Amino acid sequence: MKPKNADMLHILYRDQEKPYLYGAILRVDGNNQQWEQRFLISKSQSGKDPVVYGTVRKLLGKISSHVSKLNQFGLESKAMLEANGITPGEDGQLPASGAVVDKVLDAQEDLIEDVLVATAVNIRVLSDIFPQKLKRHKIPVYDYNGDKVDEIELRVLANRLLHHRYFAVSDHYVYDLMSDQKGMTDKLQTGLKINFIEYIAEVQDVVDGLTINDLVGKLRGMTKQLSASSSITDIVFLMQNLYGLGQSMLGGETTIERGPLKTILDKVAKAQAKRLHPENPPHGTEVNIVTTFRTPTFKLEPDLNVKQIRVNVTVNEIQETLVMGYEEFFKEISKTSGSMRIAP
Repeated sequence: MKPKNADMLHILYRDQEKPYLYGAILRVDGNNQQWEQRFLISKSQSGKDPVVYGTVRKLLGKISSHVSKLNQFGLESKAMLEANGITPGEDGQLPASGAVVDKVLDAQEDLIEDVLVATAVNIRVLSDIFPQKLKRHKIPVYDYNGDKVDEIELRVLANRLLHHRYFAVSDHYVYDLMSDQKGMTDKLQTGLKINFIEYIAEVQDVVDGLTINDLVGKLRGMTKQLSASSSITDIVFLMQNLYGLGQSMLGGETTIERGPLKTILDKVAKAQAKRLHPENPPHGTEVNIVTTFRTPTFKLEPDLNVKQIRVNVTVNEIQETLVMGYEEFFKEISKTSGSMRIAP
């Protein structure tokens, strides 16, 4: 039988530039070898899991941080208004003018504009990763009088913002949003607007709705197609999101009986128990072994002809390793943790 050509991806880790961890990828395609330039993998944090760059989890966490800024602004604005004896009406509207009111509204409009643009960038990236999932998320488009005239997908709105030439924020509405492509509807017209509150609620729905199953489906498909000649962007995306997948499933330390990786880590626990108790205890004796593990990391094995995933996990302060075929690995992850959300 003719041997298979070498089809391998090696990664060399470099941790001399703490707190950062870098990696360099070596492609082996038949007789051809090529080193890629170093890229940033993660940043260590004292007492916490490392920050893993280029992951869906980090992207969703960034969106959540922008939503938190809005919530914090709301609390601070409320306190400022109350300190000056200003109370919003029953409809939430503030008095028409005044130095304090003007200051709050100006700051609100600036913050809305910043959050709108920043979250739109992240939504656009997510729509590239999960196109079918993002197609479902739409918000109403209103005319100047407040009547609904259409709907726009979040991903389309994000593209408009990427190329925007004109938009204005007034109160909690975003007006016009004309780009060098088109406006918010097929027929370009002025006076159209979206409700920012509805927009951010739909963005939050995206964050809450993306599950580990969604990511597993993406990573499984990429692993199946992966070869040493794949694009470097696909290789890095796959490696980074594999590496950081454990953080979405756990984060911290937990008992194996409650852990979502129980199916995988049972094998490790049994092997450890056998080492600790090589002889069977006397009949009728109950032996309790408390097994704890820290957040695992997952890495692609170099040989792409077999495509396996290496599970590295610290069990009772001992580093353990388990190698699984990629189909079995993703099946186990989906079965034990698939319904969990990816976001922090």
